[in-house]
Amino acid sequence: MKFLILNIIHFPELFIIIYFISFFFLNKYPKLKRVILINSFLLIFSTFPFISYLLEKPLYLKENFVNDNLNISFSIILVPAGGIINNEITKNILPTKDSINRFIDAKNLNKKLNLPILIAGGKTIENYKSEAKVIQEYFNEEDNQQIYIEEQSLNTNETARNLIKILEKKKLNKNIILVTDKSHIKRMASVLRNNDINVYIPKELTESRLTTKDFVPKMTFLRLNIIKYEYIGLIYYLYKKNINFKNLNF
Repeated sequence: MKFLILNIIHFPELFIIIYFISFFFLNKYPKLKRVILINSFLLIFSTFPFISYLLEKPLYLKENFVNDNLNISFSIILVPAGGIINNEITKNILPTKDSINRFIDAKNLNKKLNLPILIAGGKTIENYKSEAKVIQEYFNEEDNQQIYIEEQSLNTNETARNLIKILEKKKLNKNIILVTDKSHIKRMASVLRNNDINVYIPKELTESRLTTKDFVPKMTFLRLNIIKYEYIGLIYYLYKKNINFKNLNF
């Protein structure tokens, strides 16, 4: 029953129903009607995936693609962890879908280019393993000599700083391949560039086109929240001088 209610609440058509109920039955309360109609319209409008697409596109990297720079000697594939969750069914702590996808993409590159992978992510759940360790164990990669983990970083800026220490310790060059969520690319790459690291990404990470399905309403609130978070993060990092405008222009 709870599952059914949650699905109804999150269903885009619910806002359309509210919109029409307000239109026909709230004539006695014009101010309330106006507020509900405007908010319902904005909510309905935000359920179209093309809105997320248009807002997210400026966050992509537009150059420095791995496929166009295969003559460069890359040192490592960086995978910032994308979170872990407590699975209510199995009662286990597991990587999020985002973390899983990031590692799978990195693993494919590892097979093609024979480069080591660095999973970066500290402890975000009290008295539990780091995000990096959870991802490593989920894929049974504990004994893989090409998989490193960095367990101290709790944010994008710390990931960049700890990466520098690792590169210096292992005497690796500063040409790295970044594999992360496409909305996270610009902020992560900007911070890395601000620390004099040369960043390259797989071109397929930013290859997405609008289709007819993107003009059909569906739940995109979660994606919009992620995009909003990244824009706020960019503004905050500019304020803190973790990045600068020069590093954003790519």
